Amino acid sequence: MELKEMPYIIDYNVTVEGELVNATGMMVDILDLMAKKFVFRYRLWTPSDGHYGILLENGSWTGLIKDLLNKRIDIIGSCLSRTANRSSVAKYIGQIDIDQIAMLLSSSTAKGTVFDILKVFQPVPLITLAGISLLTSILAFVFNRVSPYSSRNRKIPSLEVYDSRYPDNISMIMKAGLSQNLAFFPRAPCTRLLLISYLLMVFFLFMAWKADVTAFLTRNKVQYAINSFEELAASKTFNPLVVQGNAVLGFLKDAIMNPTYLKLYEEINARIKQNPITIRSTDEGVQQVLKNPYNVLLGSYPVLRFIRQMRCKELVVIPSTIDHGQKTMMVRKDSEWAENMDVFRSFQFRINSPTFLVMSSSLRKLKETGVVSRIRGKWSNRMHTCMDDDKIYQPLTLRGCSAVFVMFVAALGMSFGALICEIIWHYYGQPLWIYIWTLIHHAASTK
Repeated sequence: MELKEMPYIIDYNVTVEGELVNATGMMVDILDLMAKKFVFRYRLWTPSDGHYGILLENGSWTGLIKDLLNKRIDIIGSCLSRTANRSSVAKYIGQIDIDQIAMLLSSSTAKGTVFDILKVFQPVPLITLAGISLLTSILAFVFNRVSPYSSRNRKIPSLEVYDSRYPDNISMIMKAGLSQNLAFFPRAPCTRLLLISYLLMVFFLFMAWKADVTAFLTRNKVQYAINSFEELAASKTFNPLVVQGNAVLGFLKDAIMNPTYLKLYEEINARIKQNPITIRSTDEGVQQVLKNPYNVLLGSYPVLRFIRQMRCKELVVIPSTIDHGQKTMMVRKDSEWAENMDVFRSFQFRINSPTFLVMSSSLRKLKETGVVSRIRGKWSNRMHTCMDDDKIYQPLTLRGCSAVFVMFVAALGMSFGALICEIIWHYYGQPLWIYIWTLIHHAASTK
C-alpha cells in the first residue's frame, strides 16, 4: 500500500480498482530489492480514503492503518512516522529515513531600505584600518624623533617641521591610506619602510573590503517570515496547513515529555480550526502555499526538502525542525512473515529464528552499506531541476583580517630593526667608516 509522497513515491498510474501501476520512487526500488532477495511478488494499492492513518475519538482508524487492520493490505510501503498509537496496533519493520517536522512556505526577499548604502561599511574592516593607521602614525612620529637620519634631527630647512609635528604624521598616513599625493616623504629609512609596509597593508585590506562589498551587494537577502514553530503558533497572519491523516499534530499532542510541543499543538490546532483548509496530500499543500504566501505547510522534513529543491525559486524550508524519530514501513502484529524482513532486530520479534537471523542480517546491510542512501541520491539527481543560487554572505571578521595584523607585526619588526641599524651606524659605524676612509685617503696622499 502506497501514498504518493516524494521522494518515496514519485509517480504512478492508478487503475479503476485503485491499484498503482508503473510506480517509481525510493520505496519501489527498495521493495524490488526485497522481492528479489526474499523471492516474493507484490502489488501496490492506494489507501481507501487517501489518508495516512490517524486514531479517531471513537477508537477506529483511518487511512493506511485502517486498511492494514482490515487486511486489505499486508504491508504499508509508505514511510510512516512512529507514534505511540500506531505502535499499539501494528509493528514497524524498517527504518528508512529520518523523520523531522518542518515548515514549508513561499520564499520572500527583503526589500531595500533608504540606508542600504551605509550597510556596506562593515565595522571590522573600518576598525582594522583605523587601528592600523593610528598605530602607524604614532610609530612614524616616534621613529622621526629617535632616528638620527630624520629631517628633524638633521635640521633640514623647510622639512623638519613635517617630521616634528604629530598632526603632520597623521595627515601623511591618512593621505597614504586614501591614495592621495603626499606633501612630503619621510627621510629616515625606518619611517620609509614603515610607510611602504602600511601602503601594502592598506592595498590588501582595500581589496578584501572591495570583495566584501561585492558579496554584500550581490547576495540574495532572504528573510524568513516565520523562523520557528513558536512564531507560527503566535502569529495572527500565517495559516498553518497539515495534510489530513498524517502524524504531525498527533506527535505534538502526544509529546508529554515536552510541554512546549503540547502548547504548540493547542495553538496550531486552534489556528487550523479558525481557517480550515482541506489538504489531502503534500502536493495539495504545496499548491496552497504557492497560491497564498501566508499559508505554511507542516510536514516531513525529507519530503519538504525534496520538493523545495525542485522549486527552489518559489519555496523555502525553514531550518528550524522538530525531531520525530525515523520513518518506517509497517505490518500487522500477527504477520510472522514480516519478522524475517525487519531491517533492524527488535526484542518484539523471535530473534532466535534461524531464518530471521539470515534475512535480518541481509536487510540490515541495505541501510548500513548505503544502498538506501544511493537510491535517495538517484532520485534526487533525477528530480532536482533547479540549482540553489542563494548566496550566503559572510562578512569579514577579525580572523579574516588576521593577515593584515601579521603584516603589521612584520613591518613593525623590520622598522625597529632598521631604526636600530640607523642608530648603530650613526654612532659607531659612520665614525669607524670615516676613520678607515681617512686612513686610506691619507695613505694614498702620502704615496
